[in-house]
Amino acid sequence: MTLRELYRMIDSGRLRAYKIGRVIRIRRQDLEGLEGASPDGDGG
Repeated sequence: MTLRELYRMIDSGRLRAYKIGRVIRIRRQDLEGLEGASPDGDGG
């Protein structure tokens, strides 16, 4: 997964992220929930 894909998922609301200053934080639990899923939502 690329950074660009992560940013798109955050922007679309598929991935919850928290911005602290200039740093974007993603909970490990939320990221692990994406395992095996593709950014376009077709499951792989």
